[in-house]
Amino acid sequence: MKKTLGAGYLFCIVLIEILPQLHYHPSECEQHIHFLVTHAFNHISFRAPTVFGANYQNSLIVAETWAEVLGVLSQSHPKLIQRTFTTILNPLRNEGHITSTTVRNIISLLMGMKY
Repeated sequence: MKKTLGAGYLFCIVLIEILPQLHYHPSECEQHIHFLVTHAFNHISFRAPTVFGANYQNSLIVAETWAEVLGVLSQSHPKLIQRTFTTILNPLRNEGHITSTTVRNIISLLMGMKY
């Protein structure tokens, strides 16, 4: 688990440096951008502390780094980020009864949008 979190963190750092240069190849990268946005939203979603155990704090750092990747992507693809955000948020808001897990999911999603 620790190696996966480390690799994910380094991958995000590379993406943060490379993605601002995306405007040089706008049409060839669309499929990859959709994959990265989906992947980033999956990483910023809430996971129980028991999933990561002792590495929970490290997982929060990696999730925050994925949020930074979304921030960089929002510079060039704001509509895609907005559409994906609302697609994930609407089912959470429309649930009949609000549970603590739903609240945590919404908070994680909103915290991921801070960049």
